[in-house]
Amino acid sequence: MVATVKQTLWHAGFQPVVFQKPRNRNTTKGVDIALTTDLLSNAYRDNYDAAVLIAGDGDYVPLVEEVKRLGKVVHVWFFFAKGAGLSPELRLSSDVCWPMDNVFADRWQQHTAND
Repeated sequence: MVATVKQTLWHAGFQPVVFQKPRNRNTTKGVDIALTTDLLSNAYRDNYDAAVLIAGDGDYVPLVEEVKRLGKVVHVWFFFAKGAGLSPELRLSSDVCWPMDNVFADRWQQHTAND
C-alpha cells in the first residue's frame, strides 16, 4: 500500500518520503525528528513549494508554522478513523486539510475489484 501511494505521488510530480511511525512510543521521537529535519532543511534550501504532511498530531504545529513562515504551502492529509483524527490546532495552522479515508477506501475497492 505504501508503494502504491508513493508511486501515485511521484506520478503527480512529488518526491515522496514516507516515515512510518512505530507503535513503540520510545522510538517515535526519532521519526518525528527525522521528519522535522527533512521538512525544514529542504524548505530552507528552497527544494519545494508545497509540502504534504500526513499526520493529525498537534505536535507538528510549530513545524507547519515555521515551514509556512519560509513561504511554503503546507497540505495536511489525515484520517478520520477512530484514534487517528486531526488536531484542531494542526488544522488551523495548515493551508489545506484533506481527509484521506475515502481516498484509501476507493483505492482499496479498485484494487480488490481487479483481483
